[in-house]
Amino acid sequence: MSNTADLCRYDPGSKALERVLPRCSWVLLILSGVDNMQPVVWTVIGLIAYIGGLAIILTMTPRLLKLRFDEGLFMGIAAADVFGGLLAFAPVGLTFALFNGAFGIRVLDFLLLVGVVVVALRIAVRSFRPRYMAGTFQTTRMLAGGYGLLLLAAALYAMVLLILPSQPGR
Repeated sequence: MSNTADLCRYDPGSKALERVLPRCSWVLLILSGVDNMQPVVWTVIGLIAYIGGLAIILTMTPRLLKLRFDEGLFMGIAAADVFGGLLAFAPVGLTFALFNGAFGIRVLDFLLLVGVVVVALRIAVRSFRPRYMAGTFQTTRMLAGGYGLLLLAAALYAMVLLILPSQPGR
């Protein structure tokens, strides 16, 4: 019992659990089951994160246009927008890693990235050409549009990497 993994290991046939359990944290016992989750559960969690990420991007980016870039609220909303982008890309890497890049998963990831491309194009167009110019700031529109274009470039780059065959040994 030199490390914490040995302290929290559960052996159904052993009666040593009574000795080990008081020294072990309940959080470690709960988190020890994370390794045993089915890949389908991780995929569902990733798809929920994807939907949430796209919703964050679609709702937060238009709010940026009404703020000056040097306001504190702008920084908070921009951070939430970046977090939404991370959530939108999470299931692509997650499913690709869980299923070792199988063909069906590559198709799923490609479709997820198409969704990111559509959202990024919409955000970029709406930032560079808002419906109502009144109440928006040009610098903020350029920053939000640039974010949309960078999101678009990242999604297109990931699509190209999905299409290219994997090279073993690199």
